[in-house]
Amino acid sequence: MRINYLCVFVVGSAIVNATSSLPCSAEDIKAAPTPPSAAERLGHDEMMALQKEMLMLAKSGDEASFSELGKYATDTNPQIRRIAAIALGRSKNKEAFDLLLTLIHDENVSVRSSAALAIGSQRDEKAYDVLIGVLDRDGSSEVKEKAIRGLGRIGTEKSTNKVLGFQKSEQVDIRRSAAASLGRVEDKKVIEPLIEAMLDPADEVRKAASRSLKGLTGQDELYNKTQNMPRDEAHKAWQEWWAKSKETFTIAKREATRRGPALSAKDWIEKYDVDKDGSLNEKELQAALDDMMKGRTREDIKKGTPLKADVSFKKTDGTEAKFADLLKGTTLIYYFYGKCPHCVKAEGFIAKLYEDNKDKGITFLGVSASRDTLEGLNSYLTKTKFGFPVVLDEKKEFASKNRIGGTPTVFI
Repeated sequence: MRINYLCVFVVGSAIVNATSSLPCSAEDIKAAPTPPSAAERLGHDEMMALQKEMLMLAKSGDEASFSELGKYATDTNPQIRRIAAIALGRSKNKEAFDLLLTLIHDENVSVRSSAALAIGSQRDEKAYDVLIGVLDRDGSSEVKEKAIRGLGRIGTEKSTNKVLGFQKSEQVDIRRSAAASLGRVEDKKVIEPLIEAMLDPADEVRKAASRSLKGLTGQDELYNKTQNMPRDEAHKAWQEWWAKSKETFTIAKREATRRGPALSAKDWIEKYDVDKDGSLNEKELQAALDDMMKGRTREDIKKGTPLKADVSFKKTDGTEAKFADLLKGTTLIYYFYGKCPHCVKAEGFIAKLYEDNKDKGITFLGVSASRDTLEGLNSYLTKTKFGFPVVLDEKKEFASKNRIGGTPTVFI
């Protein structure tokens, strides 16, 4: 059987619009990290999907979303805690910094590294002292490097001066981190030190400095021109440009990363419902998808990509069902997680979509994400009355084989 994507994450997205504040000490950090067990270990696609979901939770700003993000931050799997630290760096919730203070003491190096970087993104008034404490006491070079980059993200004069001082370190990885960190400092005083770093004996330091110069100056042509030059010539080229430009120079504006439109269900209908009948027909839905795909680079997010159906699900009565046996003609698949705040917002829309289309030859199937349990799913379904069958992706087969980017997601 061949099934086609109408969309991956973008349609799902469009449906819905702590501890101590002191720097960490050596005794707070356990010597050996605890790796996830084979059962806990996440694959690349699962990690990317989870990261997208957590970033959405961080961006939402409501208490329900932050509460869910907080649960991830205390998960037993260090991979999940690491991703939570990244997301917390984007959160505007005042308690995000407190959670990061917990994660900066984590036993796992990768978790502490991500927390150090995220603390800098928070720009809390205590961030500088915390990161200096990390640099003084954490024995991991990986964590130290991320702490330096975190200092660069704070953006104060004190933190910038501290990073500039690291350019004189005898350790190559510290100098490299300093050069990379300065690329986040929107102050023209870092340009000359970065140009001087182009003379560094270590190639990786020069590359980091070069990338930072490109980002701060917007001089893409000069960057490309100097990539294959000897270090003396590359340094000279940047020096000559700076001599001509420094009087009128301003930091280049960063381009915002496109994360897709944030339309509510009502917005979608108002924008694309040509017939003004309160619903989207197939032609209108495809036009909407085509509009969303403009400027996107993922070739697999398009109509015609085959959906892998060789998976099995757990039905609500505990029995197993093959995916192919659940499909009847044109099928709309709603992939969700009951505790996802965006899925909660989508419940009414999905229920109405089903009622409007159940007599038009369209089959609906709900698939609950593997993070739920059968008990949890059944409890959810007692409160949320869907008129169509719902199954649990207990083995993560559906999500991993079809590279699902988060919840909610809709397939046809």
